[in-house]
Amino acid sequence: MKDSRKHLWTMEEDNEWWSERVLSTGFAGIQTVNKVYETYLYTYLSSDMFDEEKNRLATGTTMQAVNTDSIRSIRLAIPPENIAAKFDEIARPMYRKIWNDFLESRTLASLRDTLLPKLMRGEVRVKD
Repeated sequence: MKDSRKHLWTMEEDNEWWSERVLSTGFAGIQTVNKVYETYLYTYLSSDMFDEEKNRLATGTTMQAVNTDSIRSIRLAIPPENIAAKFDEIARPMYRKIWNDFLESRTLASLRDTLLPKLMRGEVRVKD
């Protein structure tokens, strides 16, 4: 959709988590031929440059969006495999940490939402 950033990167090690989710039909899947390019591609798709290009190509009267042909027309410089592999080696752990922090934050929020009302009602006590 135009003026909307909605993108996901599903890493293999998260297949179990994703298997319990339902995605809107408004998503388009993009897959790399070689895994070493995943981080590079995701970084590009998350960039302002891609977002501006996507918005420029969006069409429609009610809800402007890009279609498959529009996405295919976007040009992207592809680095040599060894450079992409080095980028992946550095950036992938950063994205992994961001994802793990997101999951931990959701778990902590759920615990807070469960325990705080019980604490406020005196159903749970905390020792000094």
